[in-house]
Amino acid sequence: MGHKMKRSPVVFLISFLLVSLTIRVPSSLAQPSNGSKPVQAIIGCLAAKGFVLRDLDQIGLKLGDPVWIRLYIGSIPGMMPTPDQYYVAVYSKDETEAWLLMADRDSSGSVVPIRNAYRLKKNGVHWVADEGNGGLATYKVMSRFATRLFQSHRYRAKLVTGNCAIETNP
Repeated sequence: MGHKMKRSPVVFLISFLLVSLTIRVPSSLAQPSNGSKPVQAIIGCLAAKGFVLRDLDQIGLKLGDPVWIRLYIGSIPGMMPTPDQYYVAVYSKDETEAWLLMADRDSSGSVVPIRNAYRLKKNGVHWVADEGNGGLATYKVMSRFATRLFQSHRYRAKLVTGNCAIETNP
């Protein structure tokens, strides 16, 4: 007779959390054959907003600078559902600071920057979020998210202004 191994609830919970924290970037944005054109278009749209440029200036970035970006599209575990929201982390030149910027898509497909962002600071191997909407619990969730995001693929783009009526799907 076979013996079935029981899984502990802790192992199941850890497995579930690891799967749910996986960074999701649609294949249309991650395709190497497309280069970084969609990512460049998104950062161009964000850079067209004065409030974004003021934030990026705080971490030493100016129009024309090359920047490293990480992108996530979807809901952040532990936050309210935002299935199609863009989260764009733009890192300082030494990658010790960043801003986590946000945008939505409207019904016409245009990217719509959101006037909310989280300032990120690197603390060892972890990222700490602050200055965005929310309190300590929100900052804790965003800090965990930023730490996971930093382990995902990064894109190189140029900090230039662009049009928000962009096509990011194939």
